[in-house]
Amino acid sequence: MDLAVLLSHVNGESGVDVITRYALKADSLTIAIAKTPIQIPIPQNSPALVDFGIFRPSITLSCIIDTEPANTLTTTESFGPSGNITLVHYEGMEAITHKGLQWYIPYKNKLEDAVYNWVADGNNTLTLTVGDDTYPVYDYSSTGAVVSGSNPHATGGSSYVVALQQVRFQLDAGREDRWIVQMQFVCESRLDTKVRLFS
Repeated sequence: MDLAVLLSHVNGESGVDVITRYALKADSLTIAIAKTPIQIPIPQNSPALVDFGIFRPSITLSCIIDTEPANTLTTTESFGPSGNITLVHYEGMEAITHKGLQWYIPYKNKLEDAVYNWVADGNNTLTLTVGDDTYPVYDYSSTGAVVSGSNPHATGGSSYVVALQQVRFQLDAGREDRWIVQMQFVCESRLDTKVRLFS
């Protein structure tokens, strides 16, 4: 599962999308969906069940991050049509390429900075991607659009719009070069289902 979890943040407040992309060294990831059916007791009879279809997904992620920067990469560069996109390149981070995009492996203090600054509102979008989300299910793309003619298979990955709920940084004796990080998110339904199932 190493580096199979990607976390991206887009801030569009200034009219220029400022994009941060992190690749996380994940140990484990749990997706939980809480539902709230109502059980109505009936005297001397079987209870009635009422389910309004309410659900609350959440994600728990455990990963390992380095204490110090891994190298000396440079800082920010701009790219994109009309220069309207800024990709944040943080100094000291190693980079990987996924689907032609650069993703950066954060060290502890940079990830902590992000936790303080990232919010979930109309101008800020935080997205968590697990594995290859090209085709979450057969014949549908990661955005829920129907894909035909190219024989798309299900790639098994998924993406979620999330909001950070809690983050825990743990440093163990004898392992001062790395931190164990546990992140808890509340989230929307899987990105492709918003179009396929709920629109």
